[in-house]
Order: sequence, then structure tokens, then C-alpha cells
Amino acid sequence: MPAWPGTLPTKPLMRGYQESHDDPKLRSPMDAGPAKVRRRFTATVFKFNAGFILTDTELTIFEDFYADDLKHGSLSFTWVHPRTGAAITSRIKGVYAYTTLSDDAYEVRFEVEILP
Repeated sequence: MPAWPGTLPTKPLMRGYQESHDDPKLRSPMDAGPAKVRRRFTATVFKFNAGFILTDTELTIFEDFYADDLKHGSLSFTWVHPRTGAAITSRIKGVYAYTTLSDDAYEVRFEVEILP
């Protein structure tokens, strides 16, 4: 399994960082009274938004990692959770986007799924 490249920053930007998880419950409305609620699954996928400021060289490393090692985001990878410091297995959900900040600085953003 690929690992997050050691040549890239490991802590995402605090601005815009947000964690959430999928709702593991299923609600069924009733004809009368409160809805029935049951657990749909026991393992939830946690998610967080990640943003990094990368140099031109680091952006190339990230693009190669995404395209080649992760097969355009279809494979999972290991890295360290930015808040807890625990080793996690994760996957990039969707695609990444970047904004040019200067001649040699880019802000890259993507959503990460933490796999159970």
C-alpha cells in the first residue's frame, strides 16, 4: 500500500480543516408516532478536508503520487492523522484542486476518507 510521500508536508492548513463522518443510522418514518431508527452499519467512514501550501516541486510530487501511486485516487494510502497523530489508512475522495498563490506556491485542497 502506498504511503504519503515523506517529501510533502504532513499537517494540513488549519484554515478550512473540518472533520465529519457518515451517518450510520437509518430512519424509517411511521404512520403515527416517532420514526424508527436503527444502525445501518457498524463502521463509519470519517472524512476531513485537507489543504496544503506546496512549492512547484512539491506539487509535482503530489500530482505524481495521486496519478501513479494512487491510480488517480482509486487506491488507499497510509499516513498520520493530522489531529490525533495515529497511523491511518485513507483515500482521497473525488479529485483535488489547486490555486496558484505565487510563482512557486500553490494551495492544494482535497477531501480525505479515513477507512475503517
